[in-house]
Amino acid sequence: RTDPAALGQRTKGECNELLTEWKGTIADDLERFARCARERSECVSKSRGGDLGFKTRAQMSKQFCDIAFVEEPGRVYGPIETKDGMHLMYLHSCRGGDDFKEDTSVSES
Repeated sequence: RTDPAALGQRTKGECNELLTEWKGTIADDLERFARCARERSECVSKSRGGDLGFKTRAQMSKQFCDIAFVEEPGRVYGPIETKDGMHLMYLHSCRGGDDFKEDTSVSES
């Protein structure tokens, strides 16, 4: 994650370029994703290599849900812009379908 507001010296466009560059370096390699997160991320999950653990729809932003419950696991997605900044997401797996009801009143912290 990069946060344009916290980085004062970087514009949203520069953050987007930076994440796009990181995504190119990472490809779809989980080990590279984790190393990049530990070394460069500003997210609280940095120490866990960017691993956010299991999340339900109600725990994720709409932008993350749009990827997690639609796209193919085992890949890196993004840059993704949320109210918390700009992100790359490695999608491990997804349990979804009718088992989950989307709660749009709760967004990612």
